Amino acid sequence: RPPIVRAGVMTILAGVGLLNHRRFTGIGLLAIAAIVVVCVQPGQVARPGFQLSFGVVAALLLLATRLRHRWFGPRSWMASRPSTVLIQWTFDAVAASVTAWVISIPVVVGHFGQWSPVAVPMSLLLLPIVALLLALGVLRALLGWVPGVGEVSGSVLVTCSEWVLAVVDGIDRIPATSIEGLEVSWPWVVLATCWSVAWCGLQRRRHLLLPALLLLLTWVILGNLVHETAAESVTATIVCPPSGMTGVCP
Repeated sequence: RPPIVRAGVMTILAGVGLLNHRRFTGIGLLAIAAIVVVCVQPGQVARPGFQLSFGVVAALLLLATRLRHRWFGPRSWMASRPSTVLIQWTFDAVAASVTAWVISIPVVVGHFGQWSPVAVPMSLLLLPIVALLLALGVLRALLGWVPGVGEVSGSVLVTCSEWVLAVVDGIDRIPATSIEGLEVSWPWVVLATCWSVAWCGLQRRRHLLLPALLLLLTWVILGNLVHETAAESVTATIVCPPSGMTGVCP
């Protein structure tokens, strides 16, 4: 699985680099991980797991900081009060969530025909509990052999996972939290991805992106209207003369 391979390769290379006092960058590690995956399984490039994993991580490494500076200013590394640290952490989380959401929209719509307008607030809502799940998972992996640690951490992991599933299921029941059935072409996906990158990265003249956004939205709306009209015109009612029965033939 590309996300697991990516995380594993990046972690191993970062660990080796730190042990040998080597300088490295996150985007460099990501590039090496992508090369490894493509060499082993070239077909992964066309799959959503590869595109979302490497695309979103690359955007977080290259674009999230620019968006954070644009919205909230540069990060204050001299903050010492807990309230200030919490505010800085919130700014970082919002910028990262928005960047990941904007970059992933074209790929998700292209592969699954879905779009969720509440993805960012949902991510921020579930971020603390997901972080707790990751911490407990690492704790159990490292100290699972200690008597009692595995049982307690496992019980907490199950409880937290059930909370996450309950929240997601509850939000999913609310109307308009997820728009499904969208039909787009791959040229649209490519152009929409370019727009998303430009929106996250540009510091000036972002108003020039508005006409392009309107064209992309018009493309989606008209494309889906044409697709629905074509589907309705193809559907025909046929009458079976011997029995007099009717049926619908797609």
